[in-house]
Amino acid sequence: MNDEQRIRRVKQYLFQTAQKARVGHIPSSLSSVEIMYVLYNKIANITKNNANDLDRNRVIISKEHARLGQVAVLAEAGLIDLKLLDKFMCDEDSILGHDLYGVVSKRNIGVIDVACGSLGHGLPFGVGLAWDSKYNVYVIVGDGELQEGTNWESIIFIGSKKLKNITIIVDRNNQQIDNYVTNIVDTYSNVARQIEAFGFDVIECDGHNVYELEKAFRIETSKPKCIIANTIKGKDCQFALNEMGFGRFHAAPLSDENYQKVCQGIEVL
Repeated sequence: MNDEQRIRRVKQYLFQTAQKARVGHIPSSLSSVEIMYVLYNKIANITKNNANDLDRNRVIISKEHARLGQVAVLAEAGLIDLKLLDKFMCDEDSILGHDLYGVVSKRNIGVIDVACGSLGHGLPFGVGLAWDSKYNVYVIVGDGELQEGTNWESIIFIGSKKLKNITIIVDRNNQQIDNYVTNIVDTYSNVARQIEAFGFDVIECDGHNVYELEKAFRIETSKPKCIIANTIKGKDCQFALNEMGFGRFHAAPLSDENYQKVCQGIEVL
């Protein structure tokens, strides 16, 4: 299967899992599916055989509402058992949406590196892992999440210490739970220049284009690297935005009608 077909399958897993569990956070996942797909399948070199190795590369999804997308990518890549998706967001023995603390410790899901819970924690975790280590760390943050001060402390530290083994990927979709990022605290418009000012080489690309993403990851830079991935929150089912609005569409499951549109290929597949 080629990349397009595999990403199509990831999205099928994503929608099926969300509908079965009757959970939301679909938009956040669709925003970053291609980023996670490229990281796990082309860049990070994480396999079933090395999942529990202490010296392998790390991938951190700091924008935790994209957990649904992450597990769909991992299942499609064969890095977790597909059957685990059947228990997503269940009350018992489940992989929870964005509260994975106990699950990661209780079950052997070594491929999931960090369970952040609250926003703004993933990048500080990433700095700690990258500091004085030889492996590479990749951290996906949201542009709305950059309103958290812990991220900027981390960015300052990375630039100051010239940590080149950590890569920040900003999922730049200009949306957060109830409004556009530019209407709240604007960490969207000038984010490239802001991060560059702290000693980074910043590369901008289409966050839904596998070729552009892989190329951006492979570019050698003289400074720490930040990739600004321009994305669309809720890509492929934006039709639901008009019906449900920002806040509800952020967290609510698709209606049965909209789910059928997705499955029948009217809007997506």
